[in-house]
Amino acid sequence: MNTKAPKLSVIMPVYNAEKYLKEAIESILNQTFKDFEFLIINDASSDFSNEIIKSFTDQRIKHLSLETNQGLISVLNQGIDLAIGQYIARMDADDISEPNRFEKQVKVLDNDPSIGICGTWFTLFEGENTNRLIMHPASHDEITQDMLLNCAIGHPTVMGRTFLFKEHLYNQDFYAAEDYELWSRLIGYTHFFNIQESLLRYRWHGFNISVRKANIQKKNTLAVQTKLWEIKFPHLSETEKSHVMEAMQLSEKSSIQLGILAQTVNEKILKKTASTPFLTTKIKNKLDIYIEERIRGFTNKELLATLHSRYFAKLISFRVSKLLLKRFVKNILISISFLKIENGK
Repeated sequence: MNTKAPKLSVIMPVYNAEKYLKEAIESILNQTFKDFEFLIINDASSDFSNEIIKSFTDQRIKHLSLETNQGLISVLNQGIDLAIGQYIARMDADDISEPNRFEKQVKVLDNDPSIGICGTWFTLFEGENTNRLIMHPASHDEITQDMLLNCAIGHPTVMGRTFLFKEHLYNQDFYAAEDYELWSRLIGYTHFFNIQESLLRYRWHGFNISVRKANIQKKNTLAVQTKLWEIKFPHLSETEKSHVMEAMQLSEKSSIQLGILAQTVNEKILKKTASTPFLTTKIKNKLDIYIEERIRGFTNKELLATLHSRYFAKLISFRVSKLLLKRFVKNILISISFLKIENGK
Protein backbone atom coordinates (compact mmCIF):
# COMPACT_ATOMS: atom_id res chain seq x y z
CA MET A 1 0.00 0.00 0.00
CA ASN A 2 1.34 3.41 -1.01
CA THR A 3 1.26 5.78 1.98
CA LYS A 4 3.18 8.60 0.32
CA ALA A 5 1.46 11.96 0.80
CA PRO A 6 0.26 13.63 -2.40
CA LYS A 7 2.03 16.70 -3.71
CA LEU A 8 -1.20 18.68 -3.88
CA SER A 9 -4.46 18.96 -1.94
CA VAL A 10 -7.43 20.32 -3.90
CA ILE A 11 -10.23 21.84 -1.78
CA MET A 12 -13.69 22.17 -3.30
CA PRO A 13 -16.65 23.26 -1.13
CA VAL A 14 -20.05 22.19 -2.48
CA TYR A 15 -23.47 23.59 -1.70
CA ASN A 16 -26.48 22.85 -3.93
CA ALA A 17 -24.29 22.72 -7.03
CA GLU A 18 -25.93 19.82 -8.85
CA LYS A 19 -26.31 21.78 -12.10
CA TYR A 20 -22.57 22.28 -12.66
CA LEU A 21 -20.86 19.90 -10.23
CA LYS A 22 -20.12 16.99 -12.57
CA GLU A 23 -18.32 19.25 -15.05
CA ALA A 24 -16.29 20.89 -12.26
CA ILE A 25 -15.19 17.54 -10.79
CA GLU A 26 -14.25 16.16 -14.21
CA SER A 27 -12.08 19.21 -14.93
CA ILE A 28 -10.02 18.36 -11.83
CA LEU A 29 -9.78 14.61 -12.44
CA ASN A 30 -8.65 15.30 -16.02
CA GLN A 31 -5.68 17.47 -15.00
CA THR A 32 -2.35 16.66 -16.66
CA PHE A 33 -0.80 16.84 -13.16
CA LYS A 34 -2.02 13.70 -11.36
CA ASP A 35 -0.43 13.69 -7.89
CA PHE A 36 -3.20 15.16 -5.74
CA GLU A 37 -5.91 14.40 -3.22
CA PHE A 38 -9.31 15.88 -4.02
CA LEU A 39 -11.13 17.05 -0.87
CA ILE A 40 -14.79 17.56 -1.79
CA ILE A 41 -16.77 18.91 1.17
CA ASN A 42 -20.54 18.87 0.77
CA ASP A 43 -21.98 21.58 3.03
CA ALA A 44 -25.36 19.91 3.74
CA SER A 45 -26.72 20.37 0.22
CA SER A 46 -30.44 19.77 -0.22
CA ASP A 47 -30.19 18.84 -3.92
CA PHE A 48 -28.50 15.86 -5.61
CA SER A 49 -24.92 17.13 -5.10
CA ASN A 50 -24.10 14.28 -2.71
CA GLU A 51 -25.25 11.64 -5.19
CA ILE A 52 -23.21 13.23 -7.99
CA ILE A 53 -20.06 13.18 -5.85
CA LYS A 54 -20.64 9.53 -4.92
CA SER A 55 -20.98 8.59 -8.60
CA PHE A 56 -17.23 9.16 -9.06
CA THR A 57 -14.94 6.27 -8.11
CA ASP A 58 -11.56 7.96 -8.50
CA GLN A 59 -9.46 7.03 -5.45
CA ARG A 60 -8.05 10.57 -5.19
CA ILE A 61 -11.46 11.87 -4.09
CA LYS A 62 -11.99 12.26 -0.34
CA HIS A 63 -15.65 13.02 0.20
CA LEU A 64 -16.85 14.69 3.40
CA SER A 65 -20.57 15.30 3.81
CA LEU A 66 -21.61 17.71 6.58
CA GLU A 67 -24.93 17.19 8.36
CA THR A 68 -25.59 20.91 8.94
CA ASN A 69 -24.77 23.85 6.71
CA GLN A 70 -21.70 25.68 8.02
CA GLY A 71 -20.95 28.21 5.29
CA LEU A 72 -18.12 28.66 2.82
CA ILE A 73 -15.46 30.05 5.17
CA SER A 74 -15.90 27.29 7.73
CA VAL A 75 -15.78 24.65 5.00
CA LEU A 76 -12.60 26.13 3.52
CA ASN A 77 -10.91 26.09 6.92
CA GLN A 78 -11.96 22.48 7.47
CA GLY A 79 -10.45 21.60 4.10
CA ILE A 80 -7.20 23.31 5.05
CA ASP A 81 -7.12 21.37 8.32
CA LEU A 82 -7.57 18.07 6.44
CA ALA A 83 -5.06 18.82 3.66
CA ILE A 84 -1.86 16.77 3.68
CA GLY A 85 -0.31 17.89 0.39
CA GLN A 86 2.67 20.22 0.06
CA TYR A 87 0.45 22.67 -1.83
CA ILE A 88 -3.24 23.58 -1.64
CA ALA A 89 -5.36 24.47 -4.68
CA ARG A 90 -8.80 26.08 -4.60
CA MET A 91 -11.68 25.02 -6.79
CA ASP A 92 -15.33 26.07 -6.91
CA ALA A 93 -18.13 23.63 -7.70
CA ASP A 94 -19.41 25.62 -10.67
CA ASP A 95 -16.14 26.48 -12.44
CA ILE A 96 -13.94 24.62 -14.92
CA SER A 97 -10.16 24.31 -14.56
CA GLU A 98 -8.17 24.07 -17.77
CA PRO A 99 -6.37 20.67 -18.05
CA ASN A 100 -2.87 22.11 -17.55
CA ARG A 101 -3.73 24.47 -14.68
CA PHE A 102 -2.19 22.40 -11.86
CA GLU A 103 0.85 21.44 -13.92
CA LYS A 104 1.75 25.07 -14.57
CA GLN A 105 1.10 26.27 -11.02
CA VAL A 106 3.06 23.43 -9.40
CA LYS A 107 5.97 24.26 -11.70
CA VAL A 108 5.95 27.90 -10.54
CA LEU A 109 5.95 26.93 -6.85
CA ASP A 110 8.58 24.22 -7.33
CA ASN A 111 10.93 26.53 -9.22
CA ASP A 112 10.75 29.54 -6.90
CA PRO A 113 10.58 28.90 -3.12
CA SER A 114 10.01 32.63 -2.49
CA ILE A 115 6.56 32.43 -4.12
CA GLY A 116 3.91 31.28 -1.66
CA ILE A 117 0.70 32.11 -3.56
CA CYS A 118 0.21 31.55 -7.28
CA GLY A 119 -2.89 32.68 -9.17
CA THR A 120 -3.73 32.80 -12.85
CA TRP A 121 -5.84 34.83 -15.24
CA PHE A 122 -9.36 33.49 -15.71
CA THR A 123 -12.18 33.78 -18.23
CA LEU A 124 -15.81 34.50 -17.40
CA PHE A 125 -18.34 32.43 -19.28
CA GLU A 126 -22.13 32.23 -19.51
CA GLY A 127 -24.46 35.20 -19.24
CA GLU A 128 -23.61 38.69 -20.45
CA ASN A 129 -19.92 38.37 -19.53
CA THR A 130 -19.18 35.44 -21.85
CA ASN A 131 -15.50 35.17 -22.83
CA ARG A 132 -14.45 38.16 -20.75
CA LEU A 133 -10.80 37.72 -19.78
CA ILE A 134 -9.86 38.82 -16.24
CA MET A 135 -6.18 39.77 -16.05
CA HIS A 136 -4.10 40.52 -12.97
CA PRO A 137 -0.44 41.67 -12.78
CA ALA A 138 2.33 39.08 -12.60
CA SER A 139 4.99 40.46 -10.27
CA HIS A 140 4.77 40.62 -6.48
CA ASP A 141 5.43 44.38 -6.44
CA GLU A 142 2.63 45.13 -8.88
CA ILE A 143 0.24 42.76 -7.10
CA THR A 144 1.07 44.42 -3.76
CA GLN A 145 0.25 47.85 -5.14
CA ASP A 146 -2.83 46.69 -7.04
CA MET A 147 -4.16 45.10 -3.83
CA LEU A 148 -4.62 48.61 -2.44
CA LEU A 149 -7.35 49.16 -5.02
CA ASN A 150 -8.79 45.70 -5.67
CA CYS A 151 -8.22 42.01 -5.06
CA ALA A 152 -5.44 41.14 -7.50
CA ILE A 153 -5.59 37.36 -7.05
CA GLY A 154 -8.51 35.36 -8.44
CA HIS A 155 -9.67 33.19 -5.52
CA PRO A 156 -10.79 30.10 -7.50
CA THR A 157 -7.47 30.12 -9.40
CA VAL A 158 -5.24 30.01 -6.33
CA MET A 159 -2.58 27.46 -5.46
CA GLY A 160 -0.31 28.04 -2.47
CA ARG A 161 1.97 26.44 0.07
CA THR A 162 -0.03 24.47 2.62
CA PHE A 163 1.82 25.75 5.69
CA LEU A 164 0.78 29.32 4.83
CA PHE A 165 -2.90 28.39 4.79
CA LYS A 166 -2.62 26.34 7.99
CA GLU A 167 -0.91 29.22 9.82
CA HIS A 168 -3.30 31.87 8.43
CA LEU A 169 -6.86 30.57 8.15
CA TYR A 170 -9.74 32.42 6.50
CA ASN A 171 -11.38 35.03 8.74
CA GLN A 172 -15.09 34.41 9.45
CA ASP A 173 -15.69 38.17 9.85
CA PHE A 174 -14.99 38.89 6.17
CA TYR A 175 -17.73 36.99 4.39
CA ALA A 176 -17.69 37.50 0.58
CA ALA A 177 -14.22 39.06 0.89
CA GLU A 178 -12.52 36.30 2.88
CA ASP A 179 -9.94 35.73 0.15
CA TYR A 180 -9.01 39.44 -0.11
CA GLU A 181 -8.61 39.63 3.67
CA LEU A 182 -6.41 36.52 3.73
CA TRP A 183 -4.19 37.85 0.93
CA SER A 184 -3.87 41.16 2.82
CA ARG A 185 -2.25 39.20 5.66
CA LEU A 186 -0.23 36.72 3.62
CA ILE A 187 1.30 39.36 1.36
CA GLY A 188 3.53 40.40 4.26
CA TYR A 189 4.83 36.84 4.69
CA THR A 190 5.43 35.59 1.16
CA HIS A 191 5.61 36.57 -2.50
CA PHE A 192 2.62 36.43 -4.82
CA PHE A 193 2.62 35.62 -8.54
CA ASN A 194 -0.01 35.45 -11.29
CA ILE A 195 0.54 33.24 -14.34
CA GLN A 196 -0.21 35.45 -17.35
CA GLU A 197 -2.58 32.95 -18.93
CA SER A 198 -6.22 32.04 -18.39
CA LEU A 199 -6.22 28.63 -16.68
CA LEU A 200 -9.75 28.65 -15.26
CA ARG A 201 -13.20 29.29 -16.66
CA TYR A 202 -15.29 31.18 -14.10
CA ARG A 203 -19.01 30.61 -14.50
CA TRP A 204 -20.94 33.88 -14.20
CA HIS A 205 -24.56 33.53 -13.11
CA GLY A 206 -27.09 35.05 -10.72
CA PHE A 207 -25.98 32.86 -7.81
CA ASN A 208 -22.37 34.06 -7.61
CA ILE A 209 -21.58 35.45 -4.15
CA SER A 210 -20.45 38.71 -5.77
CA VAL A 211 -24.00 39.04 -7.13
CA ARG A 212 -26.05 37.71 -4.17
CA LYS A 213 -24.01 39.40 -1.42
CA ALA A 214 -22.84 42.52 -3.23
CA ASN A 215 -23.47 44.90 -0.32
CA ILE A 216 -21.71 42.72 2.23
CA GLN A 217 -18.82 42.19 -0.16
CA LYS A 218 -18.49 45.94 -0.75
CA LYS A 219 -18.44 46.67 2.99
CA ASN A 220 -15.85 44.00 3.80
CA THR A 221 -13.74 44.86 0.76
CA LEU A 222 -13.56 48.47 1.91
CA ALA A 223 -12.46 47.33 5.38
CA VAL A 224 -9.59 45.35 3.84
CA GLN A 225 -8.56 48.25 1.62
CA THR A 226 -8.59 50.67 4.56
CA LYS A 227 -6.26 48.35 6.50
CA LEU A 228 -3.91 47.98 3.53
CA TRP A 229 -3.70 51.75 3.04
CA GLU A 230 -2.94 52.28 6.71
CA ILE A 231 -0.08 49.79 6.50
CA LYS A 232 1.34 51.11 3.22
CA PHE A 233 0.93 54.84 3.87
CA PRO A 234 0.89 55.49 7.64
CA HIS A 235 1.75 59.16 7.00
CA LEU A 236 -1.65 59.89 5.40
CA SER A 237 -4.02 61.82 7.65
CA GLU A 238 -7.44 60.42 8.56
CA THR A 239 -9.05 62.96 6.23
CA GLU A 240 -6.81 61.96 3.34
CA LYS A 241 -7.50 58.28 3.93
CA SER A 242 -11.23 58.96 3.93
CA HIS A 243 -10.86 60.69 0.56
CA VAL A 244 -9.03 57.69 -0.80
CA MET A 245 -11.83 55.42 0.37
CA GLU A 246 -14.35 57.74 -1.27
CA ALA A 247 -12.46 57.48 -4.53
CA MET A 248 -12.41 53.69 -4.27
CA GLN A 249 -16.13 53.41 -3.65
CA LEU A 250 -16.96 55.77 -6.51
CA SER A 251 -20.37 56.42 -5.03
CA GLU A 252 -22.69 59.02 -6.53
CA LYS A 253 -21.55 62.55 -5.84
CA SER A 254 -22.40 65.97 -7.22
CA SER A 255 -20.04 67.48 -9.78
CA ILE A 256 -18.79 69.94 -7.14
CA GLN A 257 -18.01 67.15 -4.69
CA LEU A 258 -16.20 65.37 -7.48
CA GLY A 259 -14.06 68.43 -8.14
CA ILE A 260 -13.06 68.65 -4.48
CA LEU A 261 -12.28 64.94 -4.37
CA ALA A 262 -10.19 65.12 -7.53
CA GLN A 263 -8.18 68.05 -6.19
CA THR A 264 -7.61 66.34 -2.82
CA VAL A 265 -6.37 63.14 -4.41
CA ASN A 266 -4.22 65.00 -6.93
CA GLU A 267 -2.64 67.62 -4.69
CA LYS A 268 -2.24 65.72 -1.44
CA ILE A 269 -2.52 61.98 -1.69
CA LEU A 270 -0.82 61.31 -5.02
CA LYS A 271 2.14 63.44 -4.00
CA LYS A 272 2.55 61.35 -0.86
CA THR A 273 2.38 58.14 -2.89
CA ALA A 274 4.71 59.37 -5.63
CA SER A 275 7.14 56.56 -4.86
CA THR A 276 4.62 54.10 -6.29
CA PRO A 277 3.92 55.26 -9.88
CA PHE A 278 1.96 52.10 -10.67
CA LEU A 279 -0.49 52.90 -7.87
CA THR A 280 -0.67 56.58 -8.82
CA THR A 281 -1.66 55.66 -12.37
CA LYS A 282 -4.31 53.26 -11.09
CA ILE A 283 -5.91 55.92 -8.88
CA LYS A 284 -5.88 58.48 -11.68
CA ASN A 285 -7.40 56.05 -14.15
CA LYS A 286 -10.11 55.11 -11.68
CA LEU A 287 -11.07 58.74 -11.10
CA ASP A 288 -10.84 59.51 -14.83
CA ILE A 289 -13.37 56.77 -15.52
CA TYR A 290 -15.64 58.05 -12.78
CA ILE A 291 -15.42 61.63 -14.01
CA GLU A 292 -16.30 60.51 -17.53
CA GLU A 293 -19.28 58.52 -16.27
CA ARG A 294 -20.51 61.51 -14.28
CA ILE A 295 -20.15 63.82 -17.28
CA ARG A 296 -22.30 61.52 -19.40
CA GLY A 297 -25.06 61.80 -16.82
CA PHE A 298 -24.87 65.54 -16.18
CA THR A 299 -28.02 67.59 -16.58
CA ASN A 300 -27.73 71.05 -18.14
CA LYS A 301 -27.80 72.78 -14.77
CA GLU A 302 -25.08 70.52 -13.41
CA LEU A 303 -22.92 71.26 -16.44
CA LEU A 304 -23.22 75.00 -15.90
CA ALA A 305 -22.57 74.60 -12.19
CA THR A 306 -19.41 72.69 -12.99
CA LEU A 307 -18.33 75.59 -15.19
CA HIS A 308 -17.81 77.59 -12.03
CA SER A 309 -14.16 78.54 -12.35
CA ARG A 310 -13.16 77.29 -8.92
CA TYR A 311 -14.24 73.70 -9.54
CA PHE A 312 -13.54 73.50 -13.25
CA ALA A 313 -9.98 74.55 -12.46
CA LYS A 314 -9.74 71.73 -9.97
CA LEU A 315 -10.78 69.20 -12.58
CA ILE A 316 -8.17 70.56 -14.96
CA SER A 317 -5.54 70.46 -12.20
CA PHE A 318 -6.26 66.75 -11.98
CA ARG A 319 -5.00 66.51 -15.56
CA VAL A 320 -8.10 64.95 -17.03
CA SER A 321 -7.30 63.36 -20.39
CA LYS A 322 -7.52 65.56 -23.49
CA LEU A 323 -10.28 63.41 -24.90
CA LEU A 324 -12.30 63.76 -21.73
CA LEU A 325 -11.85 67.55 -21.71
CA LYS A 326 -13.01 67.74 -25.33
CA ARG A 327 -16.15 65.80 -24.47
CA PHE A 328 -16.65 67.91 -21.38
CA VAL A 329 -16.40 71.21 -23.27
CA LYS A 330 -18.61 69.88 -26.06
CA ASN A 331 -21.31 68.96 -23.57
CA ILE A 332 -21.03 72.37 -21.92
CA LEU A 333 -21.47 74.16 -25.25
CA ILE A 334 -24.45 72.01 -26.12
CA SER A 335 -25.91 72.67 -22.68
CA ILE A 336 -25.48 76.43 -23.04
CA SER A 337 -27.20 76.31 -26.44
CA PHE A 338 -30.15 74.41 -24.97
CA LEU A 339 -30.45 76.88 -22.11
CA LYS A 340 -30.44 79.83 -24.54
CA ILE A 341 -33.23 78.20 -26.52
CA GLU A 342 -35.21 77.49 -23.35
CA ASN A 343 -34.79 81.10 -22.23
CA GLY A 344 -35.76 82.45 -25.67
CA LYS A 345 -32.37 84.02 -26.32
